[in-house]
Amino acid sequence: MTRTRRDIENELLWLHLRNGAPNAARRMVSQWEQPLFYYLRRLLDSEADCWDVLQDVWMKALGGAGQLRDPKALPAWLYQIARNAAVSHWRKQKRYVPLDDENEAEVDAALENDSGFSADDAIDLHHALQQLTLPHREVITLHVLENFSLEEIAVIVGAPTGTVKSRLHYAKRELRKLLNERGQTHE
Repeated sequence: MTRTRRDIENELLWLHLRNGAPNAARRMVSQWEQPLFYYLRRLLDSEADCWDVLQDVWMKALGGAGQLRDPKALPAWLYQIARNAAVSHWRKQKRYVPLDDENEAEVDAALENDSGFSADDAIDLHHALQQLTLPHREVITLHVLENFSLEEIAVIVGAPTGTVKSRLHYAKRELRKLLNERGQTHE
């Protein structure tokens, strides 16, 4: 497996942060604030809530950099912290409802025939995302918009890979329905 420039930069950033290098925390925030905010914005209702939760993310991430053992896992680790902070926020507001597992055999067959979404659908996709349940919204955001693998998403959301596949399948199906209702096609 070849490492990308971004992978190497993430590993160096983690090493600098872990060793207490000057400006490492500032560089971490600078590099990851926008992607994490974007992710949180898909999960939370208001921009103000996102900024509040992101503050919690930075406190936990910067204070717990020594807990991460594999620098290659930095992106998934940061998103896992962000997700956990969002879940804490939902629970404080008593709005978090866990999703039951769906039928995995049906999901595997459907994923093989899946055509995905194009970049042209971004505006409608973002609008439709807000109408999905939170568990569906988070997996589709992580997979389609943030390009995480199913295995990485499983780590982030703390669920088995099969559950992630299932949620992703049902999220895509619901998105297609919502987008088709708006007169959009995705083929």
